[in-house]
Amino acid sequence: MAKVMVIGIDGLDPDLIHTWQNELPSFRKIMGEGYAGKIESVFPPDSVSAWATIFTGKTPAQHGIMEHVSYLDNGSTHINISNMIGKTFWDFAGKAGKKVCVVNPFFAYPVWPVNGVMISGPVFMKGDVQSYPSNILSKEDMPDIGGITDFPNKNKLAEFIEKNRADIKRLYHFSKEHFRKDTYDLCFVTFLQLDRIQHFLWRYTDPEDCTYPGPNNYRESIKEFYQLFDEIIGRFMENLDNQTTLMIISDHGHGRRCTKVLNINEILRRAGYVKSRVGRCKYLDLKYLAEKAKLETLEAVYHLNLEDLMFAITRYIPNRKALKKSTFITNTTTSLASTSVFAGTNPYGGITIHRENMKQTGMDYEAFRLEVIRLLQDFKDERTGKRPFVWLKCREDIDQGPFLDIYPDILFELEESYGVNWALHTKITRVNTTHKKISGGHRYHGFYGILNSKNITGKERIVDIASTILNILQTPADEKS
Repeated sequence: MAKVMVIGIDGLDPDLIHTWQNELPSFRKIMGEGYAGKIESVFPPDSVSAWATIFTGKTPAQHGIMEHVSYLDNGSTHINISNMIGKTFWDFAGKAGKKVCVVNPFFAYPVWPVNGVMISGPVFMKGDVQSYPSNILSKEDMPDIGGITDFPNKNKLAEFIEKNRADIKRLYHFSKEHFRKDTYDLCFVTFLQLDRIQHFLWRYTDPEDCTYPGPNNYRESIKEFYQLFDEIIGRFMENLDNQTTLMIISDHGHGRRCTKVLNINEILRRAGYVKSRVGRCKYLDLKYLAEKAKLETLEAVYHLNLEDLMFAITRYIPNRKALKKSTFITNTTTSLASTSVFAGTNPYGGITIHRENMKQTGMDYEAFRLEVIRLLQDFKDERTGKRPFVWLKCREDIDQGPFLDIYPDILFELEESYGVNWALHTKITRVNTTHKKISGGHRYHGFYGILNSKNITGKERIVDIASTILNILQTPADEKS
């Protein structure tokens, strides 16, 4: 009887695996004896929406889970999983009589009844690790499940690395032991640590990064984590029988985060689409002065390498999100369009059309949306003479489903050196002052590898993962709907 073991590794990048393949024997074995390649994530390639797609086989517009979690905000975040409960690949497998063991599925918390075992923990919020059945957990040797709470400064990077390495090893041993406790048809574990390691350590490992500090103790850190996961995958392989397919998946890839930002609201303001709250005499306007002071202070902090101090201070600033996103200076009651914050400071983003405000002008929604797209398509960075927008599309051209409105009206991707920013009354292109704090960023293509399967096919999208697992398990088709 066919069985499946799925190892999810958040942020596992296919290009890095290719680069280091001679030092990754387990990945090389998958490449040689099975299939290994790139897989398309969702838009934007954020972990929450991407894992929800992997779990359910639905796109974000179909499952409705779209939550961008900012490491810099370091706040408590509740993710509504009601649309996902009972609709994951392990639920469908269980309904078909397959016994499952699911450990640390990202943000799938609180746990719910399954045909087997489910162990999960909270993410970005307080709470205890939970299990179904509730009586199977022991506090002894409990790994770090769920909670993403560590935000290291420069002086604690070594401690951060060691903690994540230890957490990976503990989670490996924990999941391996639970997988062995019964005869399961489907085993699934998710490791979240690699994504965090790459976010915080990228610039220390990449000599081409403009903030690379030179020779340092962390130069090989990211590669060492890839080697650690290669070792763990090799150990899982040792225990596979001929009936068990091994699948390695990631939700997205990883690379250098944007080093400069594009103030898209300023482009829209100069075109008359975004309205500012600043009065005619801007040099006497406190909002204008606050915006200028914010931008100059952030750049000074960046150049003086004081980002850890600034990060510690900003947590205590009242209305810091309004200051960060410049919403305090943006007049939302009269603006016709504005840059969405749904994807954070990344090359992926969107433009929201304010339809209620448009009604007062008599403008046609579709015509105006295309007008905004043309404006941004034609925009050129005055410093480089190049167009920073790779593409711009109407949201319905990216996805379809009952939750389409979780997306802004216009979606876009920037050239990867740019990130989205929201400042007004400033230069359109500025340095990304958060790059030294978080220098690694998500890439659109994740990794997909499969071994020991009779019908190995290369999947190109993470939305296909759930159906692939169920097909291997020979789950009846009517259980997938």
